[in-house]
Amino acid sequence: MAWCKVKVLSLVSLTALFLGCGIFGGVSIDIRGSSTKDKDFKTPEMTLTVPEEVSFKQEAKAEFLKLIDESLKKVTKSKGDTKETAERLKQFSLLLKQASSEEELYRLVKGSQGKAPFAKHDVTERNQVLFTGYYKPLFKGSLHRSKNYAAPLYSALRLGTALTRRELVTEGLLKANELVYLKDPFEAYLAEIQGSVGILLESGEILHYAFAGSNNQKYLSIGSELVIDGKLKKSEATIPGIRAYFETHPGSMREYILRNPRQVFFRKSLGKTLGSAGVELLKERAVATDRLIYPPGSIIFVKVEIPLKQADGEWGVITLKKFMIALDSGSAIIGPNRIDLFLGDGAKVGEVAGRLNSRGKLEVFE
Repeated sequence: MAWCKVKVLSLVSLTALFLGCGIFGGVSIDIRGSSTKDKDFKTPEMTLTVPEEVSFKQEAKAEFLKLIDESLKKVTKSKGDTKETAERLKQFSLLLKQASSEEELYRLVKGSQGKAPFAKHDVTERNQVLFTGYYKPLFKGSLHRSKNYAAPLYSALRLGTALTRRELVTEGLLKANELVYLKDPFEAYLAEIQGSVGILLESGEILHYAFAGSNNQKYLSIGSELVIDGKLKKSEATIPGIRAYFETHPGSMREYILRNPRQVFFRKSLGKTLGSAGVELLKERAVATDRLIYPPGSIIFVKVEIPLKQADGEWGVITLKKFMIALDSGSAIIGPNRIDLFLGDGAKVGEVAGRLNSRGKLEVFE
């Protein structure tokens, strides 16, 4: 099984923002585009996907086993019929311990088809699945409102609400619920889309905030609204493109953000990026799915091309072939052909997440 291939990536790539991924988990100190090519680009953050060696690295294998173990604990405690899911996770863990590589693990799992707990003779395969990505960003911020930090993230309202974002903001219902302040409303908006965020204070301390609920309104993409209004072309509806538009049209930022009726709330966390299943997410091993189709603990093998920034600063793609576990969900991740990959933390990972919009294949082992 060939591990990867790199080729030129089309400049016309939409972002998760335009597509309305809007799920829970991500952050970046500065995700503006740069015209300067980094000739020495070798950051480990961008070693996303397949390791250089075919064999599993022990540390990576141990992390994956831990993820499965934590998933198993949550599934076992969950209500409903989760016995079969738990048995599959147990068997998958045993097969992972035996396997020396992703290819061997794939062969072992495929060889278990038709046998308990992988009882179905035909694995569910889906082509033309739309893959997007999310991450945990890191923004500069402050615990106190000031001229430089005036865009708040909010804690959840005690009594809950079904009001729209516009109603909550214009009626002042969010006052006294401010948790932390970011530089501008667009960064706060990006934190909402990713669902978790790290805030770098001027003291150097980093505070972490996680998804704590929403107003249960449908997500509306800023990128799509800008395209519909003729402000941006589809190819410009990237995070850097939208940011650039608001930098030249600052007066329109508030109105476009208010168009999205969905308001996300946060709570302080211990730094973990938790999915909706309550398990700490592991980059490139956890995915967000439609829970009604792929419930928490589902074992999924994905094959998709994801963006890769090359040494000369140009963007290409690399083929990702990996087992992942369904551990998260999102308001825009609906149906059997939508998967959101958790890609990790940081600005450079955010660049990848913002560009990932690829059709690929998945196999679900049941």
